[in-house]
Amino acid sequence: MKVNYVILLVALLTIPFCVSEIYSCSDKAIIDKNFALTKSLDADYTGAYNKVSSCATLSTTNTDTACCYIKLKFKNELYDEKFTHKGCIEVSLENYLLEDADFDKLIDDTEASINTHNGNRNITVDKLSIDCSSKFIQLAGISLLLLLL
Repeated sequence: MKVNYVILLVALLTIPFCVSEIYSCSDKAIIDKNFALTKSLDADYTGAYNKVSSCATLSTTNTDTACCYIKLKFKNELYDEKFTHKGCIEVSLENYLLEDADFDKLIDDTEASINTHNGNRNITVDKLSIDCSSKFIQLAGISLLLLLL
């Protein structure tokens, strides 16, 4: 009976890895490579329901990038309202793997680029956060769990 539970546990834990090949990071992106907002500018949008874990396992278009969770709060001057978009963004590995990499600079540059893009008229970024997690942390947790069984 214990073997059935182990098989079921392994099957449930491998589902995110199987599903991650179906979706790519660009499918859940809220901004494109030119920093234009890709979703509605007059409504809240959530493409990543499980925050970082929704993006961490998605495939990217380039091997030198990782898929990270992004949460963008902005004010639309035209409607005089604030909206929140939650989704994914591709981030270059250089931005957070190198010792001298400045992740805060990446966030500031992204925020400035969104504010100045022509397609984002009447948009002012209120708060922007980018959160990258590692696939290896999830693998280590699964390995530890299997070891304990």
